[in-house]
Amino acid sequence: MKTIKFSRYGGLSSVKQEGYTNDESKMTFHTPPARKGIYCFPDGGQERFLLGKGYFDNRRMVKVDPERLKKDKYGYPNAMQLWKNEKVEKFFHDSIDNMTDEEVEQYRKENMIYAKHMRPKKFEYKGNIWHHLKVKDPIAVHGSWYLTDYKTWLKAYGKELVAVKRENSSKDHLEVFIERV
Repeated sequence: MKTIKFSRYGGLSSVKQEGYTNDESKMTFHTPPARKGIYCFPDGGQERFLLGKGYFDNRRMVKVDPERLKKDKYGYPNAMQLWKNEKVEKFFHDSIDNMTDEEVEQYRKENMIYAKHMRPKKFEYKGNIWHHLKVKDPIAVHGSWYLTDYKTWLKAYGKELVAVKRENSSKDHLEVFIERV
């Protein structure tokens, strides 16, 4: 059986998940399927927009100097621009309606930083796995998540990866959730 490595930005210990619910009316596509566990991606199946928050998180990011970074074709540094912390981001969103354009620009300049994600931790795992790929006879279902054994997931993942590459589409549905590594 083929072994796929998984990538994760952050620790490998199971953590309590905010937003877990059994109430179907409150579930979204990314509502965690279990109270504790970790989100990760099959190696090569990462979707970067799922990795971050709107503010700097030193557990998974590193500050960078925008002047020392390569620029994209529009002249922007190849890094994320984030708020220094959750508090300054909240203040900004609560206050923006009462700020002038100059105040908005100054606040952003003083309270935003450029950051890049750290290198991910890569690991192997062959236990039961939660995923979004529709399969026959899952062990359990929680919202849009299906719990299957590794072999069932691997077969569904292989088919889906071919479709994603062929269509050059989003990979956000390839994320997986593992309760214990």
